[in-house]
Amino acid sequence: MNKFIESDYGIILSNIPEGNLSVEKKMNGFHATIHKKDDEVKIFSEQKKDLTFAFPTLIEEIKKLSKEDFIIDGELVPYDEKGNTLGRNALMKYTGAVKSGKKVDDSNIKLHVWDIVYFNKPIDSLSLKERIEYLKKLNFNDRIKEIERKIVSKDIEELKKAINWASDLEGSEGAVVKDLDAPYFFGENSSWKKFRKLSPLVVEVIERVPKKRNLYNYLVGIKADKKFLDKDYIKNGFLILGHTFNTDKIFNTGDRIQILVEEVWRHEGKQGVHYSIHKPRVVDKTNENLSTIDRLEDLVTSIGASIIHTELDGHEIIISEELAESKSRGEGKEIEVLNFPQRMQESFKNMIGKWNDYVMQVHTRGKTLHYDIRHKVDDHLEGITLFGRSTEDRLPIETKRNNIRSTIKLPQPTEWLTFQGITKKGGIGATKHNPGIFTIISKGKYTIHKVDDHVIHIEYKSDKGKIDKRPLEEAKKEGLEYSKDLPDELIDITGKYSWHIAHIGNRHIILFDKLNE
Repeated sequence: MNKFIESDYGIILSNIPEGNLSVEKKMNGFHATIHKKDDEVKIFSEQKKDLTFAFPTLIEEIKKLSKEDFIIDGELVPYDEKGNTLGRNALMKYTGAVKSGKKVDDSNIKLHVWDIVYFNKPIDSLSLKERIEYLKKLNFNDRIKEIERKIVSKDIEELKKAINWASDLEGSEGAVVKDLDAPYFFGENSSWKKFRKLSPLVVEVIERVPKKRNLYNYLVGIKADKKFLDKDYIKNGFLILGHTFNTDKIFNTGDRIQILVEEVWRHEGKQGVHYSIHKPRVVDKTNENLSTIDRLEDLVTSIGASIIHTELDGHEIIISEELAESKSRGEGKEIEVLNFPQRMQESFKNMIGKWNDYVMQVHTRGKTLHYDIRHKVDDHLEGITLFGRSTEDRLPIETKRNNIRSTIKLPQPTEWLTFQGITKKGGIGATKHNPGIFTIISKGKYTIHKVDDHVIHIEYKSDKGKIDKRPLEEAKKEGLEYSKDLPDELIDITGKYSWHIAHIGNRHIILFDKLNE
């Protein structure tokens, strides 16, 4: 049975220009970029974080690839003693080691390389076909391997075979299809199309839900035979996993059906554990045995995520295990909420039709940055944080990117409205390794137009003037790192915007978007 839905192939082909394609094995690890200059090697995550400290033995193997300087792109993948891949969750302790400074054994980590963008000179403008030739100049070894790939024409049958070949390779979680004639793009790459291998589950129909146009979806579950399960998700002895995608197939309550899922998430809260299935596609009725909790746990490790549920202001927050660990050290950055906190809603409702002060600050800590927008409400400030990419030439709010990922801030004193400068390591807005650098990049007035549980509409009118760059100049004098050079003029964000909570599966992500005038 194909591991992908038939219509997916056509969608992929319709978005790729004419020409040959590279079909590559998709690994289940962390995307990393490796820089080698002379005898020094640095490993950076997709978020530009320096991970070098966590991989000392891998660094030594990377040095053996070539005497030349290079920058390569690949996937860090953990393996067990038998050579089986462990999945990206097993890499969390290595990112944790970077934060804690504790040494960990990285001898089970391999690097699978798929691209090269520098070899004694920039080569990112060359086609993928030409860059692959440069990869052949590297002396790969047992720890560092070139990714398996096949070159195929843009023929749907040939593409199917290549995608299934890539997904069937040991340790693969699917395939990545790339335009062989495309240059390298930093960031989101429109010439890359990913196929996630779908994993089968056998589940029981708990309820059939009629939809429009003679379609149905199905509430499904498996036997609830573990004591640690959350009773709120158990019905008549079955652990509820969620609803399938719509289908024209008709089943009855009690039927066993096979579904294909992209991911399984494990959710841990005060009441116990439950699981959610992501992109569940119906195959057909089956007589096979029901999948078990142990099967779900295996999928969580290999293709899923583990989530911890807690509360803030009486509202549920969902965070990853890695983030939960960092929060316990006071280093957490992002929270996800079911609804905007009642405190924030009431504060902003009082601002409907009124104008008050706002400020936007770029907040840098070493090589990381984000953007804080703070709004004066009576005797305190309400705010949000926008997450940007330090490699962007412009701020996220200036780009054409919609739905900027963001998070709410806790209430703060009004003194933050005019604050800019440097905070000491370990202090407010800093980490134990890096001071915080705050620079005001926009200010003016705001008003509120709409407030409810999931949406806040806000309008800004920005002041004109120069950005005071003294914090950056002071940081430079002290030899401190900062991630971004700023424009001379204050940023104009005049216009109407929306903060909204996107409910994606069991995730609740706050997005910031400009409204059409």
